[in-house]
Amino acid sequence: GTVATHLNEHGYCVDYGDVYGSALEIAAQRAQQRLGATAGERRFLRLDVTQPLPEEGWSGILLFDVIEHLPDDVTVLRQLHDALRTARDGFVMITVPAFPILWSPWDDLERHKRRYTQAGLCALLDRCGFSVEHSTYFFGPLFFAALGVKGLRTLRDATLGRPVASSISDLTESKNHAALNRLMLAALAPEQRWLRHATLPLGTSILAIAQRR
Repeated sequence: GTVATHLNEHGYCVDYGDVYGSALEIAAQRAQQRLGATAGERRFLRLDVTQPLPEEGWSGILLFDVIEHLPDDVTVLRQLHDALRTARDGFVMITVPAFPILWSPWDDLERHKRRYTQAGLCALLDRCGFSVEHSTYFFGPLFFAALGVKGLRTLRDATLGRPVASSISDLTESKNHAALNRLMLAALAPEQRWLRHATLPLGTSILAIAQRR
């Protein structure tokens, strides 16, 4: 519920949805901490997007890093299209991991089914009855970091053998350090300003906003 809570903090009205009840409980706790009493004005809905969704009067549906986990992204997007049939100018907003070339053990452990290109994601949305209004890559500086990590990992695997990671915490990508965080936030700050007016040609993720036809 991190992104939904951020949007609710900034004047939007966003429901919370997850297939797991325990995840909704965590989201509700975090929302209460950030939103206070107004958290009670939001709905926390147990939903399985692989099944037809109820028509809840939504004007849009947000899927942040969801469809890359699903075996059949086409059917799911078509069901979302149906769920928005009564919405005026109904839309979807989607983020996904970018570029198959960046596939790594992180994707395996996260149980991703695929990574996307911007063109591929836009074609998918068009196929499912949506018109893409805006799309862009983001986290541009991280593209080069991810590509560098993959290159070093490939070299290591070729010379020393490939170790098997049993959890996300075993991976270089999960290592956290305050100084590194500050460095990456500084690197991403210009991108944030840039994306207000233009798009990026590469990044580790893709954002697409598409309207129901």
